[in-house]
Amino acid sequence: MVDCHGPGMVSQTIQPTIPATVYIRWSSEAQTGRDSLRRQLEAAQRYADEHRLLIVETIIDEAVSAFSGQHLTKGRLGQFIRRVEDRAVAMPHVLICESLDRLNRQAPLDALAPFIGLINGGITLVTLTDRQRFTRESMGEDGGLRLLGSLIVMLRAHEESATKSKRVRAAWERKRREADIRKLTKTCPAWLRLTPDRSRFEIVEERADIVRLIFAETAAGIGKGSIAARLNDAGVPPFRGKNGWHASYIQKLLSSDAALGIYQPHTTERGRRVPAGPPVPSYFPPIVAESLALKARAAIIARRQGAAGRKGADFRNILTGIAQCAACGGSMTYIGKGDAERYLACSSARRRRGCSSRALFNFNEAERQFLDAAMQMDPAARRTPVASETRGELHRVQHDVARLSGRLTKLLAAFESDSTDEIVATVSATRDRLRLARLAERRLKDAIVVEEHGAGLPDLLAAISELRSPEHPMSGPSKFLVRARIAHAAKAAGFTAVFYEQQRRVELRCVGYTGAVWFSCLPQRSDPKRDPLGRFAKRAHDG
Repeated sequence: MVDCHGPGMVSQTIQPTIPATVYIRWSSEAQTGRDSLRRQLEAAQRYADEHRLLIVETIIDEAVSAFSGQHLTKGRLGQFIRRVEDRAVAMPHVLICESLDRLNRQAPLDALAPFIGLINGGITLVTLTDRQRFTRESMGEDGGLRLLGSLIVMLRAHEESATKSKRVRAAWERKRREADIRKLTKTCPAWLRLTPDRSRFEIVEERADIVRLIFAETAAGIGKGSIAARLNDAGVPPFRGKNGWHASYIQKLLSSDAALGIYQPHTTERGRRVPAGPPVPSYFPPIVAESLALKARAAIIARRQGAAGRKGADFRNILTGIAQCAACGGSMTYIGKGDAERYLACSSARRRRGCSSRALFNFNEAERQFLDAAMQMDPAARRTPVASETRGELHRVQHDVARLSGRLTKLLAAFESDSTDEIVATVSATRDRLRLARLAERRLKDAIVVEEHGAGLPDLLAAISELRSPEHPMSGPSKFLVRARIAHAAKAAGFTAVFYEQQRRVELRCVGYTGAVWFSCLPQRSDPKRDPLGRFAKRAHDG
């Protein structure tokens, strides 16, 4: 503000009249806390004071790349541009930035669109380093020379960033080649630490044991939410932060190959984190056996098929996912509280979804009979492994994927020279078929992992023996774990237990084994007012 005084004049203050927004950006975390912010803010304020501008907003994109375009897709500059496009910014309005390369470092044609969009939207763009003012009127002067000059500045900024990116990639490639001599980066998994000479990683055994426990419990069929809760209940400190263990972090540990010693470098392309080259095997010291990791993966895949969710303090329903209603083929659900009255009933009947079965099967009796019947089965009696049949189907699907990929390539080549409606429709249909074939391929690969590395009948028999061992009675966490292993192994081995109301018995089958085992389990009925199924059904009907 400026005070004006003169003979016989009353003091008055000249107020800024035009609103302005300051845009500040730096591209890396390393620059955070340095003088980038202070320098750009001070320069912007000086310009505003000189030209009677009122700074009404400061937009900061901290550690956001203009080379990849993140500042437009995820940053605050992109939000400002969209406000201008929506006419949510009052005009006239000035946007102040240090230079055009702060505004954009993308390829010139990509950078030109938001630049022109701001100008056409009525914004006056000011660059402080060269004191240039860009408006719709000024861009039309000199036969377009100013526009050409802007393009040259954008091109230079893009080339500088591209050169830097290439140098960084080359440096990382060199580090990858020398990875067996010096480690690429000091960043490492939470269960490791880098030695002072950067030649190797050391295992922090206390944390490595926690990771091994997570993989073991996952392989036993326990979900990531339950694992996180069990770690918190046991008072195990988390690797990061103070808010305890979370299912999302358990998932991150399980989905990474770092526990197997594999390092996957990443880079950022167009604002997305993508792998940079192939994985580096044996980069980290492995802390989990590959066989355990495969079993954990098989268990995760099996859990996707259902039966996830809360299991109670002692994993009450070990028949989850395998008990079926003979009347409708639907699943049986566990109802009741405590140990005295526990039942299995048809889920569809309970929800009034078309099944007429009103039977309540005593769960305690069904569980005991199931465990007895399973112990009678011989693992050596299994037929040809199911995985061999799945591999044959996978081979056929992979042949379809290769054939459709080749056809799509030819169609796209034809599309470039002749984009008729017929070719467009054929390309679209072929893409859909290829997508479905690849989806089938992925599912079959997952099925093979489950069949070859998932729990089977031997695992089930071992867990049942452990549960029933008189020498080692179980309670609490140990009982939960072994019952979870039984439920997971029964489901992964391909067991089904079909409950027949009329025959008053249960048919037990297992994939890969001929014949079936039958055992008695009498359905119970009681007065509707005392019938747990009746109460639930009435609530559903009344609701």
